[in-house]
Amino acid sequence: LFARYPTPEDLAAEKESILAGLVPGGTGVLNADDARVAAMAGSAHGRVVTFGEASGAQVRATGVGVDAGRPVFTVTAGRDSARARLRLVGEHHVTNALAALAVALDCGLSLADAAAAVSAAVPLSPHRMALTERADGVRILDDAYNASPESMRAALRALLAVAEGGRTWAVLGEMREMGEASASAHAAIGLDAVRLNVSHLVVVGQGAKPMFDSAVREGSWGDEAIFVATIDEAYDLLAESLAPGDTVLVKASHGSNLWQLADRLVEGDA
Repeated sequence: LFARYPTPEDLAAEKESILAGLVPGGTGVLNADDARVAAMAGSAHGRVVTFGEASGAQVRATGVGVDAGRPVFTVTAGRDSARARLRLVGEHHVTNALAALAVALDCGLSLADAAAAVSAAVPLSPHRMALTERADGVRILDDAYNASPESMRAALRALLAVAEGGRTWAVLGEMREMGEASASAHAAIGLDAVRLNVSHLVVVGQGAKPMFDSAVREGSWGDEAIFVATIDEAYDLLAESLAPGDTVLVKASHGSNLWQLADRLVEGDA
C-alpha cells in the first residue's frame, strides 16, 4: 500500500476516486475530522453525510472517554442524541463507530437503535484488538492482524488504557510495504513508545529494528527496550518475564507472522 501511495496526498487522491464513482442519488459518508477527506465533498455526485468530533459534523461524538480500554461517548445527529458504550478496545474505534452510525441513519434506522447496535458489536476477525485475560492475571491485547504507523500509535494508546497503570509490554514487529519511508516510520514508533511511557518495548525482527534503535537514542535503557531476532526468542523472553497484572500488546503486519506469538501467549503457557 505505502509503496503504491508513498504520500498521504497520493492515498487521498485514490480514495477520492471512490466518491467520483457514486451513482446519482447515492450518499458519500465522510470523516469531518480529516481535512483531506472533508475536502472531498465536492467530488461526490450524490448527497454527503459527515461524521466526527468536529463541531460541524452531522453525526457527532462528544464526551468521549475510555472505560477499561473501551470507548464511551454521546452521539448526536440533528436533535437526537444517544449514549454508546463500545465492546471494542481502543478509543480509535469511536471514529469507526461514527462511520457505521452515519450509514445506519442514512438507511433509515433510528439513532437509538443504531447506537444500541454499535454498542453490541464484537470483533469478528481474529487478531484485531482481541483482549484476553489469562487465568494467571496476564492480559494479552492481540492486534497482530496488520499494522501501519497510525494503527501502531492507536494500539499503543489502547495498551495504556487497558493496563490502567499496570506494567505494559509492547511487542512490535515490522510494518511492511512502507517503501522508502520504512526506517523513519519504524523509528517514529520507537519514539512514541518511549514518550508514552510503555514499560517494556520488545522489537521483533530485523525489519523493525529502527524502533529499538530510536527508543535507545531517546533514553530507554536496560530492559526498557529489547531487540530479538525471532518470534521464538520473543516468546522465551516473555515466558521468563511476565507477571500477574501485566498487559501485553502484540502488533505487526500480518506477513511478519507475529500473530503466531499472540496465539501462543493467549494459550497461556508463557
